[in-house]
Amino acid sequence: MDSEVLSAEQIESERIMLEIRLPSGIAKSTLSNASLARLESYVAGGQLSAQKWEAGDISLTQSGRLMADRIVREILL
Repeated sequence: MDSEVLSAEQIESERIMLEIRLPSGIAKSTLSNASLARLESYVAGGQLSAQKWEAGDISLTQSGRLMADRIVREILL
């Protein structure tokens, strides 16, 4: 069986891609200020939960789940 060794950057990307899809979401404290600034429009647009955002987390709403890959790209820029 082949296996792949992931770099620290790849592991972080995988963590973000998986955690953002969980109901608990991602702690805002784990992301850069630049990433958080890019995500504010998704809170305003209803793709990220405003309630979770105010509580310090990032969590997708139902409409945000349809845009999850785009939102992850914004985080990883």
